[in-house]
Amino acid sequence: MKKNCCKEFSAVDEAGVDAALENAGQSYLLADRRKQRLYEYYYDTFDWSLYSSGYHLKRRGGQLYLGLPDKSRMTSGGVTARKSYLHNDLPESELRTVLHSVAGIRALCEIVAAKITRSSIDIRNKDRKTVARLQIDEAMAEGNGKEALLSPFVRLWAMKGYEKAFARVAADLEKAGLIEAPYDQSDLKRYLTAVGREVLDYSSKYDLTQPREIRAGQAVSSICLYLLEMMEKNVSGVLDDIDSEFLHDFRVAMRRTRSLLSQLKNYLPEEKIQRFLDEFKWLGTLTGPVRDLDVYLLEKDDYASMLPEQLHGGLDAFFQDLEKKREKDLTMLRQGLASQRYRDFIESWRIFLEDEKGICDWEPAREDCFPIARRIIGKRYRQILKKGGKLGEHSPDEDLHRLRIQGKKLRYLLEFFASFFDEKEIQHFHKQLKKLQNNLGDFNDISVQLEMLEKYRTSIKSRSRRAVEIAAALGGLVTHLAEEHKNVRAQFESTFAGFASSENREKFDSLLGE
Repeated sequence: MKKNCCKEFSAVDEAGVDAALENAGQSYLLADRRKQRLYEYYYDTFDWSLYSSGYHLKRRGGQLYLGLPDKSRMTSGGVTARKSYLHNDLPESELRTVLHSVAGIRALCEIVAAKITRSSIDIRNKDRKTVARLQIDEAMAEGNGKEALLSPFVRLWAMKGYEKAFARVAADLEKAGLIEAPYDQSDLKRYLTAVGREVLDYSSKYDLTQPREIRAGQAVSSICLYLLEMMEKNVSGVLDDIDSEFLHDFRVAMRRTRSLLSQLKNYLPEEKIQRFLDEFKWLGTLTGPVRDLDVYLLEKDDYASMLPEQLHGGLDAFFQDLEKKREKDLTMLRQGLASQRYRDFIESWRIFLEDEKGICDWEPAREDCFPIARRIIGKRYRQILKKGGKLGEHSPDEDLHRLRIQGKKLRYLLEFFASFFDEKEIQHFHKQLKKLQNNLGDFNDISVQLEMLEKYRTSIKSRSRRAVEIAAALGGLVTHLAEEHKNVRAQFESTFAGFASSENREKFDSLLGE
């Protein structure tokens, strides 16, 4: 409905609504209330991919309703009640296709639910023609471990041809004490606010602003606390195995932490930091096997597209083996994250970071962070130029892998200290670095896949039909990936040349003020 055909109001309580109705009833006839009881459940990905793209999804009974950015709506039935859905859990429909295009591999999780008593009232003139319609919602929101009763919410809808009557009723409602709300105020926002949550309260993107005047120790503490919060927000999703991105985000926050501590080690109390680094290393070992398997499992459709249909049976059997191994590794991961060791580590790490004497009570940590950041970023950049410039067509794969790690460390530094520099300049350099990282990352991913697939294939000793089919499928994958590996490798020289161009060097020197 067009913007001028609906107005929305909030009331303090039910008595306020009754008073407003009485006031409107002095000019118009009010039909009897038609009441219905509704239960609505709202879904989004953990990182709000739907909301960020202008979509909203709710379930009512066995029906899904997807609001689109243009305010239209599509529906899909045949949905069973669940706390979360992967796109493959939903029935085939246009709605499922749209959700997959927006949410990707992320699960759609229930973020808030509402029990609603909805009243509908027709407003009629003296000729008993309906000139407007009232909808009154009295709702109880549930989510975030809380329940909250909301103030009544009123929507007034106009009927075509009765715009003046609509305006008069709206004025009567306001005179009686109802407060006009912004048009099309999101029910989702109101329900979330009631239970103490906000939309967009999590993003996997690093976004911490630091003042230039901050000391090194203070900067490290605030960054590590931010990353610790990201880890802790993802733990429940890892334990519940909702989708693979919870573990991915958990590990990224962990890697960023380790990278920061290692790159600023000369400004930190080593004897205090080392024990935490040891625990982060243990945590990396604990979480690594499941993440590695997730990467392969996410490749299933792509792998299938590389092989002729007659090899798909062997590929399916291979993935069944991976899924069984993942179940065992996930059990070990859950035990580790539920262990006293993990709880003690996280608690002591937080206490250390929040203690002013933890990092900051160390002479080098009291230095201004800005000049330190400039030095280590510049040093890392020059190392990449030097090492990358020595690589040629016949350089071993290991040298490209090492360059990838150097690039990742530089990317983390640019993220940590982005607020120290000009926003446009650092965005330009991020873009250039991303091109190089994408090439090196693709090369590394294929290298790791080739190594794993070949190792798995050569480990097959059985001559059963199943084993032979798996070996044949993996052989086909190795052949296909080896060709792709060669093509990605061939792109490195030109990609690096673009990154190391004189124009980019000049812009990077300008970024650092050199």
